[in-house]
Parts: sequence; C-alpha cells; structure tokens
Amino acid sequence: MWLRDVAALPVRLLGLGILKPTETADRDYKTSAVTSEAITEAILRGEGIDADEHVKKGQKARAAHKEAVEKEWERLGSQSGQAASGDQCEDRSQAVKRKEAVRIADGHPPEGIRNESQPRRIPGYDDDPISGEGRGGKEQM
Repeated sequence: MWLRDVAALPVRLLGLGILKPTETADRDYKTSAVTSEAITEAILRGEGIDADEHVKKGQKARAAHKEAVEKEWERLGSQSGQAASGDQCEDRSQAVKRKEAVRIADGHPPEGIRNESQPRRIPGYDDDPISGEGRGGKEQM
C-alpha cells in the first residue's frame, strides 16, 4: 500500500491535486444534499431560513476536510522522503510558463495552437503528391 501511495504522489503534484476525487465528490454532494434538504424543509414548514448557520456549517466542513487533506499530503510527502508542498506545484507552474515564453520567443505558436501559415499534413493522404501515392492511396491512371 505504501508503494502505491508514493507512486501516485507525482500524479497528484502535477495533476489536479485531488487525493481521492470520487470521495471528494461524494462528500461535496452529501454536504450539498443535506443543506438543500434542510433549506427545503424550512421553506415547506414556512420557517425562516438561517443562511448564516448553513454557511458556517459548510465552512466548518470544508475546513475539516482541508485539514485532513493537508495531513494526508504531509504523510505522503514524509514517506517519499520529500515534502509535498505548494512550492513544488508553484515551481512546476513557473516552469510551464517559462517553456511557453521560450516557444513564443523562438517564433513557435503557443502549445496547443497550430500555426495556420503552414499547411496541415495528413499522414497517408498527403504523402507524395508527385508520384501519386498518398491522397487516399495510389491513384488509378
């Protein structure tokens, strides 16, 4: 189990940073459902809605979850021999920005954007227009 956690650490650091996305989504859904149910029942009974109370409950739940996540990050970081900190994510973000700046400075379009001044080649279609090969195969004469 420990090896699996350590092996997953780089994915978490470079990805969304959500330790257990399905559990997080379930928790958020359950919190939302409970809050919505309480508000709906108050409306049906004709009672006033204490929005501040619901906001405070949500904030407490989020704070508790955030603390649990931070403890889990620290545990995983200490197991792998490195601290899993926000600085590493920030360093990765800065590296990506520098790489993008260098691409633009060298005259290349930003990553993910195709340069429209160069025609797009389709392998197997635009292979060799002189010999007739390509364009869907060898042309019949």
